[in-house]
Amino acid sequence: MNSVDTFFISHETDILCHQWGDESVIYLPVSGETHLMEAAAAEILLTIAAAPTCFEQLKVLLTATYQETSESEINDYLTNTLQELQNIDLVTTVRE
Repeated sequence: MNSVDTFFISHETDILCHQWGDESVIYLPVSGETHLMEAAAAEILLTIAAAPTCFEQLKVLLTATYQETSESEINDYLTNTLQELQNIDLVTTVRE
């Protein structure tokens, strides 16, 4: 995974989200699946759901939201979160 990867939602469906503090529940009506995730991971997923998004755009989003977090921590979190979202088939990548 690198800065030229563009992330897309895996399934054409609405994504419903409800947030409680630092946690969010994601619901996919088409499959009935629910996913509990950190609020930052849900923000990443909802951003991708709104429009295909590249790694660098997501990094800018997280950097603006979590200003006290180092760039290496943001990179690691983003890489791990995107990989997990791919593993559970919520997002997919297309290399530009």
